[in-house]
Amino acid sequence: MSDDLKQVKIKFDQHGLGDVVHFAHAMQLYRSRGYEVTVQIEPNKSFVWQVAGVNAVTSGDLPNHGFGYPHAFDDLDAPDCDKNKMAF
Repeated sequence: MSDDLKQVKIKFDQHGLGDVVHFAHAMQLYRSRGYEVTVQIEPNKSFVWQVAGVNAVTSGDLPNHGFGYPHAFDDLDAPDCDKNKMAF
């Protein structure tokens, strides 16, 4: 990602529908600041990206975004921001 180019290009093609919806929502923050967002996706979830107005490609070699679970994910006593993927 570069502020000069104002582009975000990322691979997000191995996630469930919930993760895709959350990530598509997060990409709106970049779009609202003038970034062109391109995401490498799974075709079966293309409708989410279309509704989000995000450029979607189904092949390529974009940098992968793991979107993994935070360390405190299973700790019910941890603050929400410590166990939430979006906050993490």
